[in-house]
Amino acid sequence: MLSFNTVDDYEKAITFLSEGDISACQKLEEQLDFISMRIAYLHKDEIPVDDDMLATLLNPDARIKIAGQVYEIDTKNEKVHLIQQETSTQKEAVIASYGFEDEVLYMSTSNEKATETDYCDAFNEGDESQTQWGTVTYKVRYIRYGIYFKFYASIDCNYTLSNNHLAIEAEQDVYYETKNEDGLYTAGTVKTTSNNSCTWTFYSGGNRLKDWYANEVVFYWASLNGITGTILDDDYVSGSCTY
Repeated sequence: MLSFNTVDDYEKAITFLSEGDISACQKLEEQLDFISMRIAYLHKDEIPVDDDMLATLLNPDARIKIAGQVYEIDTKNEKVHLIQQETSTQKEAVIASYGFEDEVLYMSTSNEKATETDYCDAFNEGDESQTQWGTVTYKVRYIRYGIYFKFYASIDCNYTLSNNHLAIEAEQDVYYETKNEDGLYTAGTVKTTSNNSCTWTFYSGGNRLKDWYANEVVFYWASLNGITGTILDDDYVSGSCTY
């Protein structure tokens, strides 16, 4: 089980993973000599946590230690359990449980609780296109796991690209806000990759989103000499939340 001395250390690990691709997950696992949930489920059909970054930080039992507290992700019941570890004088026990929508890292160390109306619901909107080479899927998502929240866009194809790459473009501004920070990606910003998968993480961390919008996020085929490719079926995905 990974152990982070402070919440800030945990947030730094999330930032490191969000700034890379799957190779960043592999690098962290190798450096720490850590068998993560991502590795343990690599050749299985399903994984309890639907996010590579979070699966990299959790052990196969879906546990992580942050600032002296052990948390367990229970995806079946959409709960985060605060675990009292077994010692010579006491048995292991669940001492508190929180919902995925709760800001667990804050609530587990504070008596204050935010009302649900102050924060955004989970969101997942996307589509897929059939091409002559295979299937392309694309989406904008805001996911919540209690100790981990992520707002992102992604595009994936199930075949190898040749002389092209994938691109995600914000045709209008993309914005997010938590209780501690906000961020803005201006219209016209583009994220590209030469791989068969591209993810643009707008926000990831331990704080819930209070507000966000991502209107007209467009997904492209792009030629290697510039972002002048074809919009997939002239489609885009969008969504917003205002508290």
